[in-house]
Amino acid sequence: MIKFLTLIFLILFSSNAYCGYYGRFISGAFLSKEVFRDSQVDRYNDVAILSERMYASFDDLIWNKAEFTVDVRDKENFFDKLDRERQTLTEKNKLQLHQLNFHKPAENNAVAFSLGRFPLSEAGGIYLDGLDLGVRKTLVGLSTKFSLFYGLNPQLTQESGINIDKNITAYGGYITFEDKDKNLDKYFFSTNSLVRQVYKSEVDRFYFYNNTSMQSSNGQSFLSLLYLDLVPKVNVQNFWSTYASSISSHYKLRASLSTIDSLHYTRIQDVRETLPSCRYHQSSISIRRPGDYGETSYEAKLSAGLREVDKKNLAELKVGALYPRIIKDEISGTMNLGIRKNFVTNDLLYGFGLLHSNKFRELSLNQDFQFEKRLNEKLNIAYITEAGYTKFFDRSLFGVVSVQNIRDNNVSIFSILLKISYRFGEGGQAPIRDGSPPMGPL
Repeated sequence: MIKFLTLIFLILFSSNAYCGYYGRFISGAFLSKEVFRDSQVDRYNDVAILSERMYASFDDLIWNKAEFTVDVRDKENFFDKLDRERQTLTEKNKLQLHQLNFHKPAENNAVAFSLGRFPLSEAGGIYLDGLDLGVRKTLVGLSTKFSLFYGLNPQLTQESGINIDKNITAYGGYITFEDKDKNLDKYFFSTNSLVRQVYKSEVDRFYFYNNTSMQSSNGQSFLSLLYLDLVPKVNVQNFWSTYASSISSHYKLRASLSTIDSLHYTRIQDVRETLPSCRYHQSSISIRRPGDYGETSYEAKLSAGLREVDKKNLAELKVGALYPRIIKDEISGTMNLGIRKNFVTNDLLYGFGLLHSNKFRELSLNQDFQFEKRLNEKLNIAYITEAGYTKFFDRSLFGVVSVQNIRDNNVSIFSILLKISYRFGEGGQAPIRDGSPPMGPL
């Protein structure tokens, strides 16, 4: 691995490099201290992880626009994890090769392929050690790509790292449709795939995947994502859909619907939630008054959810406001208020925050309170505090510090995330939020 990385560095920084390149180094640490104050056993659940990542892509190799990509990461990395997942990571780490591939993109009436180790987003984001081979055509006015793939499947859905197992293979095919105008005011994209994953000679999983995104010239948009299992029976594993539209010159409507399995429920559930994971259904609708720049904007959102295993339900009504430029031009404020039936408690929610941003830095501070009442128990008050700071040192280098603290009658959880990212090559500068921690409570 060291020799391989040394070779990449020599290519990157050699003055005689004949191809374009871009990439990034990311280094960070995640530390979490969790204390169950009333427990005499398993009282502490502390996590400390250091993670590194190196990504590099080389353009115009052999063919015009052809790319060679290498992506090296720690196995237990926290950069793309949700909060619940971060709490379960172990401190033991080792570098793993997540990508090493040669890719020729799809051009009209030409063959496209990827060879090596690569994620295949058109087939639901699976990893392959193998080959993806396709061709792009224009059909009924749509740019259409047909493709077949085959290879080893080095990353299973429930695992964070890469493991080579010659007994696990994946193969299938997909077709994508795309249509867009030059200004992206009107856009359509859809990928449809059949994927079979096999362990030795037994079918471990066989599913259909669809991802569709549409945007019209009048501002309406629709996005959906579907994983449909076909064995041992037809079953929706995960489904998300969102529709957004302007209902007048001042208001925007957004509606969403989702169904997720127990594995994904584990990822998104609150770190304080003690209910077992299960299949979960949720819908929401919101109305927002955007306002012009410098004007206060408001949003009201109604959500409802149902746990399938025990029929416990969630219902939430939340209203919020954004107050721009409350102090000069760079500091804005937020405020929110809500009520929620949260499966087993009845909650009152209140929060406020400040955001300072310019082209050099972003500083945010949020404070939330949750007053939670469970039947025949005393009132539980949760205090959730978050502060985040993102700094651009120059065009290529930026750093992130995020601190989160949550405390209620039973548990205290303190987390800190540190990250520094260096970008090199000919790629454009990313938005300040690229790679930043999500805003809001743990």
